[in-house]
Amino acid sequence: LDKPTDFAPFFRYELPFISFMESQSRSLNYYSDGDIAQNPSILLEYNGSVTDGHDEYWTKEMRDGYETAQHLGHNMAFLGANLGYRPIRLENSTVSSEFGRRIIAYKDDLLDPMSKIDPTRSTPYSIQKLASPRDECNLEGVHWNAVNNINATGIFTANSSAIFPHGPPEGTSVPFVTLVENDFQACQPPFPVYVIMHGEGYAPSGNFGKYDAVYFTPPGGARVFSSGSWKWGVIAGGVNKTAGAIAIRAITTDVL
Repeated sequence: LDKPTDFAPFFRYELPFISFMESQSRSLNYYSDGDIAQNPSILLEYNGSVTDGHDEYWTKEMRDGYETAQHLGHNMAFLGANLGYRPIRLENSTVSSEFGRRIIAYKDDLLDPMSKIDPTRSTPYSIQKLASPRDECNLEGVHWNAVNNINATGIFTANSSAIFPHGPPEGTSVPFVTLVENDFQACQPPFPVYVIMHGEGYAPSGNFGKYDAVYFTPPGGARVFSSGSWKWGVIAGGVNKTAGAIAIRAITTDVL
């Protein structure tokens, strides 16, 4: 982070959703991943948290903090995709005194010297490859799909209207609901996970991929929603008047 940052993804993927939340006069505070990595107990000061965009790289402290908060009943909305998939460490900058300005990510356990010192803080390719694997599905209810840029139309299931007060009827569709990376439900956590929307499609590479948005309540009583798509927050914060876009705004309002 001691180099120029490209803010274009923020304006494209996150600012529309921020505008959507603020338009509803909600009481909000904003924290970076660095803030949560340094002080995960911040999460416990609030009833819930919202993670938007492409939040792929998490430290051990972040994952520990989210797991602890969820166990204690902290509500969560994961409105992005590929979240918390890649383990990293943060180190202090060599050019400033700010915390965590350097990201350490070998993406290979054999190359990371930390794997022989503290395997829980190593940085293999994914959290599933840690010495003690930590599947993101146990926290978020979904996996990263590993097939990028699928062209999927999301179809709301019967769960959408059964669970959410303003959920759309079963079969309501949202074309092009996926963008770049997306998630799908393919794990068996020790609690029921309800698929709210499902889609399938092919990437330009020809590979087939699936997409899911889910809702669940794990032990501890937290309410957790995962959109499974980068594009969810963009649609919620947009001005499109299609039935699908209106449905996403309605469910997002219920989630919040």
